[in-house]
Amino acid sequence: MAFRPVLFFFAALIPLPSFAQSSACTANEDLVTFDFGAANATSATGSTRTWTAGSGANTYNVTTAGSVGQNTISFTITTVTAAPLVAPTPQTQTQGNVANSLALSMNAVAAGDGLTLTFVFNRPMNKLRFNMYDVDRVNGSSFQDQLRLSGYMNGTATPIPSLVPTVAGRHSTATVGTANEITTNTNNACNGTSTNCNVQVNFTDPVDQVTLAFLAGPAFATPGVQLIALNDFSYCVPKRDLRVNKTSSTVTFVAGTSPTYLLTINNRGGAATTGNTSATDVVSTQGMAFYNPQTPAGWTCAISSSSLPNDTASCFTATGVPAGGTSVLTLTMAISPDATATTVINRAKVYGGGDPNKTLLTSTGPIANCDAANENLVGGGATFFGGADTTDAGCAYESTPMIRRAFLTATKTNGNAGTLMAGATTTYTITFANFGPSTAPGSVVLDPVVPGLACVTPTFTSTPAGTITTSPLTLSTTAFQVTGVSLTPTFPVNSTATFVLTCGVTATGLP
Repeated sequence: MAFRPVLFFFAALIPLPSFAQSSACTANEDLVTFDFGAANATSATGSTRTWTAGSGANTYNVTTAGSVGQNTISFTITTVTAAPLVAPTPQTQTQGNVANSLALSMNAVAAGDGLTLTFVFNRPMNKLRFNMYDVDRVNGSSFQDQLRLSGYMNGTATPIPSLVPTVAGRHSTATVGTANEITTNTNNACNGTSTNCNVQVNFTDPVDQVTLAFLAGPAFATPGVQLIALNDFSYCVPKRDLRVNKTSSTVTFVAGTSPTYLLTINNRGGAATTGNTSATDVVSTQGMAFYNPQTPAGWTCAISSSSLPNDTASCFTATGVPAGGTSVLTLTMAISPDATATTVINRAKVYGGGDPNKTLLTSTGPIANCDAANENLVGGGATFFGGADTTDAGCAYESTPMIRRAFLTATKTNGNAGTLMAGATTTYTITFANFGPSTAPGSVVLDPVVPGLACVTPTFTSTPAGTITTSPLTLSTTAFQVTGVSLTPTFPVNSTATFVLTCGVTATGLP
């Protein structure tokens, strides 16, 4: 069959009217609506949404009241010629006794020909509803309206919508593939002010695309001109919708330092949070831990006592996060000077606060699922808002490179302050120090041979005592002056390795 696609694109959110659709939203959700031609829909502000007759594309911007301007929508309809469309439609007119409904009229060549309308939303719509008008059949004019509706989420079909006619007994429904089909079976011509041919469409699952096929039914092989219209779009959004974004105090961590993470919790809903808003932060890199205790401003935190990795900070605030507002949580880390990881992975989730989709830490999936792709997502649970699926909303993720950096010094003193004569003996004290911030594993020390000096096996001490051993354990002048001595198991921060080397003078004229 030939189809004429009409594309609806929602670039964000829109608030619902107080008609029958309102019963779909819970006490924790707000009703969102879009109506063609309405200057101000319920709970919304914005310019009049008119439709230029016959035009193929229109854009509408609607700002949801109460959400501090964050739920802005671009609503675009695009038509592509396929089946014969009767001018001047698409246009807005009164149908089903609803003014400014978007009407489409066609003159199909044969039964089964029709138009395909595609509604595409940039974020999934929960409990989407809209009304279709003038779904009728007129035997004298030889047309029979037949419509098929299906919903999709990420390209996968969702459960078929329910189709509810105003007057029972005039239509039949049937499942056709992934669509619910409704066919007008009785001669019941409706005019623009009649409500007897209205049909409500109800999707129970979130959708990011809807297709509506407007077909010439099978009753007439050569159908006449037929028309339908649609309007009154509505869906539900949570009154409180939390998301979190995480940044680190530096682009690169250094072992032995104390960087911070900044968690910015944002409420995208239309009402302030209630009760405790919670955030859980997990660092899963060996050598990383949260300072314990710590009391970030406005928050109360408990630090886990579990062994590394997977140190956890569980925090909450009783201060409400206003609609469109933020709350900032700062957490200080302690990186071990011995840390050897090259990347630090940190995950966090926000929940509670009256957000209906994030009542618990695990409401939108385990925190281990948080990654760069799902950071800062709103929604979750069954609503999908702003996310690719039901999981991972409320996530934050940070991957930070880590390096080691040690400030190493060497000093050498001669125990004989006077002039050395041939045959004399002197003692040199060579001290190596690590001022950090990182330990220095693999450090090798060496005091090269000096012509005219004959030295004996050095002695070794470390401070703090016993923190460093040498390799080889039994020292020799060859090891210390030729091949080098390794400091094991590492060279700790704020430690010293001291070698005392006694040498006899075998030549004159030494500098």
